[in-house]
Amino acid sequence: MPLFHRDARRFVLTSFGRDCYAQCARAVHETNKLFEMAERAGAAPSGTLHVICPPLLGTLMIERLVAEFAVKAPRVRLHLEETAAIVDPRQVSADLVIYGAFSPLPDLDVVARRILVSPYTLAAHPDVMAAAGPVTDPGDLARLDCLGFGPVARKWRWTLQRGAETRVVDFEPRFSTTHLSALIEAVRQGIGVAPVPTGPCVEDFRSGRLVRLLPDWQPPSASIYAIFPDRRSLSTAAAHFLDMIITRVPEILAGHPVD
Repeated sequence: MPLFHRDARRFVLTSFGRDCYAQCARAVHETNKLFEMAERAGAAPSGTLHVICPPLLGTLMIERLVAEFAVKAPRVRLHLEETAAIVDPRQVSADLVIYGAFSPLPDLDVVARRILVSPYTLAAHPDVMAAAGPVTDPGDLARLDCLGFGPVARKWRWTLQRGAETRVVDFEPRFSTTHLSALIEAVRQGIGVAPVPTGPCVEDFRSGRLVRLLPDWQPPSASIYAIFPDRRSLSTAAAHFLDMIITRVPEILAGHPVD
């Protein structure tokens, strides 16, 4: 069975040749993955590891995991940097950037491994709801103080979804911030209403410190990514730490792991 047709000016794969090429490409890809696994298992991490993450993710789990990794890999020199800005790892020489986003990441020439989907819940302090009265429809949010998460120069709105139905709520925030931890604290202090990550606030809901608003209407979930320049350029230390966060982050944040 011929794999290709060739003459003086052309080289064209046959249908059978294209099928063979696709099968071989898959085999090479799987073989490379096996070599990567063997390299990680056989090599002790060493050298440097530069990790960047948002402050709240740092507090919730990355600081803990970095400390655990430092104990397990004493030959690695670690640097943890926490910032609320989105960072391109190629511009800062970072090995790994841990980042959360509500929308698709910019089209960067990097690898973005989604490790978790974190659901959000519209929440408020019980005193806020006692003063506001019943909230049964997204339109009722107009009479409440709302809190914003994001850059200051923007149009503030929430998009809420119930099944196939979508409602957009425009508001002017009483308080806004680029730090998720500050937003959660403002909600806990009764300053106003905002979507908060369900996992980190589960004890607040369980204890009654916070109450859920419009439970049938869902704010967008956040995707948490591990971003790095290229799989082949990952050091052994970075690859080991990436494996650790892929396994441990869903456990710590009680979210929904993604394949």
